[in-house]
Parts: sequence; structure tokens; C-alpha cells
Amino acid sequence: MKFGFLSNNMLKVIACITMLIDHMGVILFPNIMILRIIGRVSFPIFAFLLAEGCFYTRNKLKHFLVISGFAVVMQVVLYLATSMTDFSIFVHFSIAVGICYIIDFIDFIDKFFREKKYIVSISLIIGLILLSCFIFIIDNSTMYFYSNYGIYGIFLPVLMYIVRKYIKDIHIFINIILICIALVLMNHFRAYNYQLYGMLSFVFILLYNGKKGKYNLKYLFYIFYPLHMVILYAIAMFF
Repeated sequence: MKFGFLSNNMLKVIACITMLIDHMGVILFPNIMILRIIGRVSFPIFAFLLAEGCFYTRNKLKHFLVISGFAVVMQVVLYLATSMTDFSIFVHFSIAVGICYIIDFIDFIDKFFREKKYIVSISLIIGLILLSCFIFIIDNSTMYFYSNYGIYGIFLPVLMYIVRKYIKDIHIFINIILICIALVLMNHFRAYNYQLYGMLSFVFILLYNGKKGKYNLKYLFYIFYPLHMVILYAIAMFF
């Protein structure tokens, strides 16, 4: 259902602005909790937009390579500029995109090998489950894979993509339910008592009209993320 007035571009700008506010709270004003509360809006919107991007992208291999490439470059930039060793959300999102396209491949193989009693598809699904378990183990056992969203940063956009792919008519409402579940689990298992404020993102997602927007802001997030982090850390070091 598309009855809103917010385009993909407008959602992207809103997510970037709220992310900036969130990181200002982390880096510059750690005692001002309202900044962190406002910042909770950004992640669900980014996850939603990532799923939308995976659904509409035609050249899926290029899309995956671009996001993975940005993840590597930004990790290096952030480490050199801020000495940050934990993985950025880009690493999690690149894994999410890879899993989404594995699902597409499974779907293709499933249709191609219907006469083989789904042997190939079942094997691929088992492999995907094992991969998920491996990611979960790493996420919970090493500081180097840590981010504020952990395993949820990977599987929320993946689940949103599955909904977008197979339940098109009411995908926005089901995705909102998924966001609710993810935020509740994050709040419970990762001891962040402010994650539930991410539900404010529902207002913006419900107003999404399914359109791209007038301008090409495809790489806004890719550029804005490392740029604002470097600037904020530079300001913190200066003062």
C-alpha cells in the first residue's frame, strides 16, 4: 500500500539527519539522552531502504560489490581517522545484501530444479542456516564484529526483503511488525533501554510512497556516513 508523500530520497535524508543527531549524542554530548532517542529512528529506516534497494536493483552483483567495497574503504577510513576497530553498520549491511541475493539464487535454483525434488534448494537453505549460525556466534563472541545493532543489523533488512519479495501488497505493515519484534529483542538482549524509541520510525515508513524522488541520492548514505563521523571525531579532539 502506497498512500504517503515521502519518497525514497526523503526517507534517506531523514535517516541521515537522525543518524547525525545520534552520533552527536555519542561523540559530543553523551549526557544528552534526547539525542540518542531521536537517533533511534535512523536504523529501522535504513534497514527498510536497504530492503527496497535490493528489491529494485537489477544488477545485483554490482550492488553487492559496491556496498562491500564501501564497507572495506569506510572501515579503513574510520580506523585511520578515529582508531575505531569495531565494524561499522556497512559491514553488517553488506552481509545482509549478500544473504538477500543468496535467497534470490535459491529461488531461481528452486524453480530450475523442481524435477530434482528440491535437493539443490534444500542444500542451499541448509547452507544459509549454517551461515546465519556462524554470524550469530561471531557476533556474540568477538568485539571486532560488534556494532550497536549486532545480528539484528543483518537480519532485519533480510527479513524485510523477504516480505518485500513475497508479500508485496502489505509489506510496509508487516515490516513495521518486524521492526517492533527486532527492537524489543534488541532492548531485551543487548541492554539498551532506549532502543524502543526506534518505533518512531513507523511514522515515516508509513508515509513512504514507493517512489524514488526527483534527485539521484543513491550514494548519499555512503558518503555521508564516514564524512560526518570523521568531522564529529575531529570536533571532539579539538575541544
